[in-house]
Amino acid sequence: MGISKALEVSLDYIMYGSEYRKYEEEIVSTLKRFNPNTLKRVERLLDVLYEITVKGNN
Repeated sequence: MGISKALEVSLDYIMYGSEYRKYEEEIVSTLKRFNPNTLKRVERLLDVLYEITVKGNN
């Protein structure tokens, strides 16, 4: 914490190069609820949802 105070930046900024975003933790928490053998399916579903979103914005 001393370095972050001296530089007047957050510890997240020092560690990750950006400010901490709460939604990232929420997404990771949600993904952890899935059984590991289903994560590939979840990833494919997210890819499909992304494509729908991108096409919907054009």
